[in-house]
Amino acid sequence: MHGRIEGQAFINKLCIYLKSELINAGYNSIVPTLDERFWMKGGLNDNSTHPEASFTSNW
Repeated sequence: MHGRIEGQAFINKLCIYLKSELINAGYNSIVPTLDERFWMKGGLNDNSTHPEASFTSNW
């Protein structure tokens, strides 16, 4: 569990760094999972259009 939490923190920092480098180079850039407009649902949901899906997001 520690590796997963620390690993995700590393990935987030790396994504932020890469995003800033791309923006500084004149490109549009976004990190979908860190954007405030991003949402996701995990787990099985019998009320959804596809109840067999265990994960969905708006991206």
